[in-house]
Amino acid sequence: MLATLMCTHSWLEHGKAKMGAGGGGGKATTTGNNAGGGGGGGYARSSIAVTPGSTQTVTVGIGGTAATAGGASWFGSTGTVYGAGGSAGGEGAAVGAGGSANVGNLATYAGGTGGEGMTTGVLVLVGLLASAFNDRALGILVLAFLLAAYTVVRHLADIELRESGQVVLQGLARPVRRNKTLLAYIVGDGIVLGLAVLLGLALLDAQDGVRNWPLKQAWLRAAPLDVVVPFVFLLLAKAYSRVWYLARVSEYAATGLAVVAGYAAVFGLRLLGIRDGGGTVQWALYYLLLAGTAGPVIVMTRAALRVVQDLMPHLLRGTAAGGSPPARALVCGAGYRTTLFLRQVAYGARDRVPLDVVGIVSDDAAITGHYVHGMRVLGTCRELAALVVQHRIDVLYLVEPIAAAELEHLRESLKIFAVRLVCWDVVETELPLHA
Repeated sequence: MLATLMCTHSWLEHGKAKMGAGGGGGKATTTGNNAGGGGGGGYARSSIAVTPGSTQTVTVGIGGTAATAGGASWFGSTGTVYGAGGSAGGEGAAVGAGGSANVGNLATYAGGTGGEGMTTGVLVLVGLLASAFNDRALGILVLAFLLAAYTVVRHLADIELRESGQVVLQGLARPVRRNKTLLAYIVGDGIVLGLAVLLGLALLDAQDGVRNWPLKQAWLRAAPLDVVVPFVFLLLAKAYSRVWYLARVSEYAATGLAVVAGYAAVFGLRLLGIRDGGGTVQWALYYLLLAGTAGPVIVMTRAALRVVQDLMPHLLRGTAAGGSPPARALVCGAGYRTTLFLRQVAYGARDRVPLDVVGIVSDDAAITGHYVHGMRVLGTCRELAALVVQHRIDVLYLVEPIAAAELEHLRESLKIFAVRLVCWDVVETELPLHA
């Protein structure tokens, strides 16, 4: 991939160039054998003489596809600063070598050698077979670990590999990604599910007054099913692939239902092991307790930021510049556009005049006295004149569309009051592609 770079006056007469090459592709095999991984791309750094205002050519090597070497990267020419691409992987234990023919007068580092596919494949295969045939609970635990590892590695690979070309072109300024949030949710959910099992077992022992197992040993026996299966259902419900502060209500509900479905699946597995039907009611109460404890907590950990966002309009009420009180506002409309308006008021520009939204008016008399979007509905649009006087309103915002005749009637009825009338609208503007 070729690109041009303008040497600005801030470069003066010397600059530093850092180049990282693409890694080699692993070997793709159709023979059933494992294959070796590709080698990593080399790295080089040089101090080079440049002319301010001149243009330099930058070549960025991309990662190799299956069984192909990675592309080399260089600045200007291959003799100035050059990073060699990694070699491709081969069959079995034949791994790709890291890029080593690097050129740089400050530092050069060879890429890492690819991993041996045969060793890793055999270990994973033996572990899975041992888990499946000797211990079902351990097998479920291994499966959950592999799913969790796949989720985390895929997320990190999206950061480290797909954007590698952008990293070089942007001066090694890595794009900011929210990778820590994913790990926090996975660890937090594991803790919540584990504590729920501990609480459920303790309450069961307290109910019948008989401790069949020490609490720690009972937890270790129950965790492979009672923790892992709900966690797997959370993975399948894509609970770790969502941006939660922008999520819909249905996404929060789906996460809670995933936890409940996981416990229902475990309860079904427990029933298969009960031959005489004894203890069915006890197990049902136990899993109802787990679902009623872990489900709401897991959903609330994701909805906490949304709760804070909804509270911000009340927390950010302040005074205008100079210490004067904010303008008292009344919103005419109770639809979804009102939500957008209230958020704009809460998170608007600092130079905007602060507003104290007193309440909402709506044409629907059935919702008068109720709360919509966190604001109380004070009355109907026919009562605007009285509401303006009663609540000392300074400005009236028309958020929902209004007919021309109704708007004219509203103007006439408010002329005698010292109140501003503002029409707030979400404008859709199509921009031309060509100037």
